Amino acid sequence: MVTEFPYTPKPEDLEKLLNTLITLEAPVGRADSKLIKSLGFSASSSNHLYTTLKLLGFIDGSDNATDVWRQYRQDGQRGRLLASRIKQAYNGLFEKAMCPYLEDDENLYDFFKQKTKSSVKELGFLIQTFRILCDFADFQDLMDPGYNGLLPSLKEEVKEPQVKVDPNLQLNVQVLIDPNTPDDKIETIFKNMRKYLLGKEN
Repeated sequence: MVTEFPYTPKPEDLEKLLNTLITLEAPVGRADSKLIKSLGFSASSSNHLYTTLKLLGFIDGSDNATDVWRQYRQDGQRGRLLASRIKQAYNGLFEKAMCPYLEDDENLYDFFKQKTKSSVKELGFLIQTFRILCDFADFQDLMDPGYNGLLPSLKEEVKEPQVKVDPNLQLNVQVLIDPNTPDDKIETIFKNMRKYLLGKEN
């Protein structure tokens, strides 16, 4: 299957790789499928994992490790950084749903089915891959337009626009949440709304 989305037929290997990257220094030489294979993965799985890291921005077009790879190793940053990279890699999905990681498998299945030429089994792997990536991510700052997933030292300066708000302006926000959504996910949604709509942290 050829897809523009991160995908692996062995999702459990992706979980293992994400944990391994935390302890692995970013390579100075080529960061290719051979390097990943040397970490204990099969040749077939290494090819998929390599493509996944590339689509997520850990590896550039010349097969060199990027700042994303280096900063992923830093505690306190990796969750937010990975969330940012997931949003980029699954841009079409995030355009369709504000929080696609809260969508059920049926909705994700329909999306990937429309965007790829995949078998039912492959669509299942696409969904599992997306789920595992999201399990490692922290989407708390995803709504911040100035956040690019990098540390402040590598982040472009973002100037806050000066906006004058009419005190008589009323804003109605409608949020549709699946009744099966876990309480912690619902809490995150409303915490983000409070932060970015009202400018309040708590």
